Amino acid sequence: MSKPNGDVHCSEMQTRLQDTIQAQTFEALRRSAHAQKVAAKSVVWKDGMEQPEIGILCQGYLRFQRNGLDGRRQIVGLVVPGDIVGERVCRRSDMSLEAATDATIYWFDRKVYDALLRSDPLLRRKHYLNSMAQVDRLRWLTLMIGALRPNERVATLLLSGKFFMPWRAQSHDRGVLTLALNRRDIADLLATTPETICRTLKAFEKEGLIEMIDPVQVRVLDRAGLVARAALTEESAGLADIMQPHRAIETSAA
Repeated sequence: MSKPNGDVHCSEMQTRLQDTIQAQTFEALRRSAHAQKVAAKSVVWKDGMEQPEIGILCQGYLRFQRNGLDGRRQIVGLVVPGDIVGERVCRRSDMSLEAATDATIYWFDRKVYDALLRSDPLLRRKHYLNSMAQVDRLRWLTLMIGALRPNERVATLLLSGKFFMPWRAQSHDRGVLTLALNRRDIADLLATTPETICRTLKAFEKEGLIEMIDPVQVRVLDRAGLVARAALTEESAGLADIMQPHRAIETSAA
């Protein structure tokens, strides 16, 4: 369901855009924007649908998905808060873009956006960096699935999750991660099963690496231990940083 321009919350746009583009560009985008509330599991785009306007995901998560030859769903990419929507990095004829959670997208008039891209170098830079972040995320996901075992992928997700899911830092290397995606989505993203996800989290908790506060909140207790379980070195663990669109999604400290 789309809302009229008057229901666009400037504070959300400011959080995602205003620090990185010119004030007049922000104002022009704000005037052309309209908000779309997307319910979880709703289709945003699939092959054959009209090309959507370009926009920015302000809240929630979207997933690029397809069915493999075995009929199993594969999540081949995520769109996270702050990402540009409408420039389909993952475009394939057998793929769709759906809402993994309830989401809010602010769509902009494409003609206005394209004109601003030509006139504002700061917007061009943001657009480029955002597109490259999505490409890097695809590369990292491909590497993770191709090179790591399922339990190593889960450990890597816990290390990189703070860059695209809510994270409440409690010290330099400790904090609480909120798993914003459900178990099935996480399993399909990591090419494993929900049962493996649950079993691995329980094993990590038993080893003292994490604490499961509740089914969606994970307290990271031993980052070095997770790095070891992910079969990474401290240097290569930094590759997890490319999962972020621009910065961690910080929430208030506990």
